[in-house]
Amino acid sequence: MLILSSSFDTIGIEDLQFFVAIGIGLGIGIAQWLVLKNITDIKTTWISATIIGLTIPFLISDTLNYFELLNLKSLLIPVCVGIGSLLVGFFQSKLLKNYNIRILNWMIISFFSWMLIALAVYSVEYTNLISKNVWFGFITNLILLLSGGIILGIITGKHLERNLK
Repeated sequence: MLILSSSFDTIGIEDLQFFVAIGIGLGIGIAQWLVLKNITDIKTTWISATIIGLTIPFLISDTLNYFELLNLKSLLIPVCVGIGSLLVGFFQSKLLKNYNIRILNWMIISFFSWMLIALAVYSVEYTNLISKNVWFGFITNLILLLSGGIILGIITGKHLERNLK
């Protein structure tokens, strides 16, 4: 994510969020695939499905914002992650069809899990209300940002573990 952000900033493309979605989709997609490849024959298309599903709403939002047609402002993360999570769930469920995973169930699990990540990220905006201490804020924000992927991994992992047996 940092590499993408730095690259875009270097060439003068700033204030876009789709590259963040690419980075997060890549990280989560790889982490999930690394676990799944040991118990299924899921190919690396899992990673692509995660990146594409999460990135589409952010890319649309960035485009609409660029042309001043729509600016989601503070709703950007929950709206784009909500839509992206449903797309990720749908795309991934197509790859899980041989494993008796129901599309709707996987989409609901995906939505719930990704929205918890969005909640963790969204919460960072409010940690300064708890304490003005810089170190407390830094540690709290770091925990919030890093916990999202762990929470998603636990929820989706438990669902897959239960259904892939």
